[in-house]
Amino acid sequence: MAIVIDILLLALCGFLVIYPFIVKSTDETKKTASLKEKLLKDKEAIFKTLSEIEFDYHMGKIAKEDYEELKSRYAKEASLILKAYNELLGDKKQSKLENKVQVERDIEKEIEEELQRLRNKKRRG
Repeated sequence: MAIVIDILLLALCGFLVIYPFIVKSTDETKKTASLKEKLLKDKEAIFKTLSEIEFDYHMGKIAKEDYEELKSRYAKEASLILKAYNELLGDKKQSKLENKVQVERDIEKEIEEELQRLRNKKRRG
């Protein structure tokens, strides 16, 4: 009988030690899920705002300078939200794609700079 009580007490102690880790991981999962939802809602709101800005500009309700400023600001914010969402998901494919796009942009920039140098050289000589 004493052995059964000892085993039950040992199991209870083990459960009490492990329980906070189980609850913590569940809470983190819930926080991650709610953060994903918030990021998705923010993303939708920003894209809707960008669409409205675009529409208002083409309708002539917004000056070009204001349009460009607002579009730039919201595009940056959308970029940050998408980056945070992708990092939260751990989407390595997306980050690889972003790296590839950045490399392509860098290459195009270098090509344009070299072409500009050649044009300037040709004009001088």
